[in-house]
Amino acid sequence: MAENVDPDRISQNVVFVQRDLRGIYHELFDEAVEEYNAKQKRKDRIIQDYYNKIKDGHQEHLFTEVIVQIGNMKDSNCMMEETAVVRQILEEYMRGFEERNPSLRVFNAVLHMDEQTPHLHIDFVPFSEGNKRGISTKVSLKGAMKALGFAGTGRNDTESMQWVRNEKENLATLMQQRGFGWKKLGTHEKHLSVYNYEKKMRKQEVEELERRLQDKADTMEQQERCMESNWEKLRTQRKQMAEMEQSYRQWEVKQEEAEDRYLHYLSLSNELKQKYDALQREHGNLLNSKETLRLECDQLQGDYRLLQGDYKLLANQHGKLQDEVKKLLTDKESMELALATAKDEMETMQAETGVVRAERDRVIEETEEAKRQVTSHLKTAEDLYYKYSSVAVTDQQAEFFDEIVKIRYEKEKLEYENQKIQSENNTLRQILDKAEGFMRELKINGRNLWDAFKERIADILPGKGEEHLHRR
Repeated sequence: MAENVDPDRISQNVVFVQRDLRGIYHELFDEAVEEYNAKQKRKDRIIQDYYNKIKDGHQEHLFTEVIVQIGNMKDSNCMMEETAVVRQILEEYMRGFEERNPSLRVFNAVLHMDEQTPHLHIDFVPFSEGNKRGISTKVSLKGAMKALGFAGTGRNDTESMQWVRNEKENLATLMQQRGFGWKKLGTHEKHLSVYNYEKKMRKQEVEELERRLQDKADTMEQQERCMESNWEKLRTQRKQMAEMEQSYRQWEVKQEEAEDRYLHYLSLSNELKQKYDALQREHGNLLNSKETLRLECDQLQGDYRLLQGDYKLLANQHGKLQDEVKKLLTDKESMELALATAKDEMETMQAETGVVRAERDRVIEETEEAKRQVTSHLKTAEDLYYKYSSVAVTDQQAEFFDEIVKIRYEKEKLEYENQKIQSENNTLRQILDKAEGFMRELKINGRNLWDAFKERIADILPGKGEEHLHRR
């Protein structure tokens, strides 16, 4: 913070504009820079960042700063009663600044009331538009002043000097409206001696003459350039006239050729007219065909919409069929697995049943044979017993009766074993009944396994398989 700033009066400052300087550059120059870059064929001429280009260059400043103040600390400081009027004048001046100066884009403007004397601090970017060299819109203080209507006449009367004088006059007008007089300083030199004063005046006159002489030289140089330009234009015009005369002669030749072609075309007009009439008739036929095709197209569109509906229905049915096929495939896999398991169990059961039945048949046959023999022996013994029962008992008879008792015991033992075999046969019958029920329910190629099993038994035991199955 500066030494002459009063912190208690900072709140009295008025901020008119506060914007980012880079943002102002983008707003003013981006479009022109893009157009300029699009025309460049050399990469080294392309502008990457216009802000940095101006910042790092030496031709123009990034922005211009001006300070507008009425009086000084002796006649209009912030502690005087006139401060309020001074503030009103500066505020009104600032409100009309951008309207008066459309080629000066303000990005910062603050009325400082926190220092000894009220003053405006204005920062702006001067720019000119419609430039033929370089980019069309660029930073240029001189171009901006020219756009505002100021034309400098020399070093001591530049565009910027004229603009400053104009702004002072605007400020003086605002001051006079509020009763403030405009005091122009530097118009008299009361502290200079007469000699020094006259010497100074002579110096000023010499400088003025030199300025005028330089202006005349500039004017002559400009006129010479203008004459040279006019001579160049005259030479160009003469050359253009010669080219025009040659072109006129060529045009006359072309006109004659055109007349000849016209006569030739005129002779062909009747033939072309006939062809045109034929094309007209053909065109009418094509229009009729077009209408017919349009009606057919409408019919096809209707059929297409119906087909779309049928297609959606078929697509839904197809989806359902796919689900059913997947389900059938799953059931098929399950059935195939169960069938394989059943085949394994059946083969095992067939093998076991065959062994058991063979053993059973052997035991039955042996038992039947033993039973016949015992029955025969018993009958013989009974006959002998009844025959010799009336005879006195002898040792031989006693032994004979003992033999009979043994035979009776053997008979009872055989009957017991026969009952045991019959019990085992009953158990086997139950197992066979369950196997038969299972095999009757399980079908392969429309045929149950029980029929296939009976045929297999018939192949193994020809003439006995069906008999054994019925005997059980």
